[in-house]
Amino acid sequence: MFVRKTTFTGLEDVDAAVAFLRDTAIAERRHQRGARGLMASGNRLDGELEVMGYWDTDADLEASQVAVSAIRQEARRGVGGQVSTETMEEVFSESVGPESVVGRSAVFVQIDFDPAKIDAVLGFLQSEVVPELTASTGFVAMHGLIDRRAGRGCMVSIWADDQALHAACEITDDRRRRGPIHGVSFGNHAYRTVMLSHLE
Repeated sequence: MFVRKTTFTGLEDVDAAVAFLRDTAIAERRHQRGARGLMASGNRLDGELEVMGYWDTDADLEASQVAVSAIRQEARRGVGGQVSTETMEEVFSESVGPESVVGRSAVFVQIDFDPAKIDAVLGFLQSEVVPELTASTGFVAMHGLIDRRAGRGCMVSIWADDQALHAACEITDDRRRRGPIHGVSFGNHAYRTVMLSHLE
């Protein structure tokens, strides 16, 4: 699938933004070809919200640009803040089952990689990083997103609670050391709480 990741910053009321997504954006997206739902994760203290909208194909995502832009502008008028967007491909997705992720702890980890080494990068992530995370206590779900041309991406993992999340993050130093061997580096962590999930 393909993902449009929209980041809201400087929000005074994150919950109001989530309410807009739940009451307006989800209904609007149902009429768009290839729409597969969305997930929103936020940090109330920082006034930030990450919204990931899912689409069957890159063509479906591109075709939705005008409609989604109108929804985004309506959201800005209602809740304020600044908005940035980027589009990525979901290259892997794992979960432990159908349980709800709303209210769970999430961490967004930025990655940078050499586009010429994309096969080695994906091989490392899927054969080493993903199994390590999914085997960790408290793992709930994860999504791997990349922009092949730009050489950047984001790994989103969701955990049962903050304790499980931080325990998993403690082993990232070893992963950071191994990454460059395979052409990938791990960047900043952003901690969130999943506030809305409507994935089909």
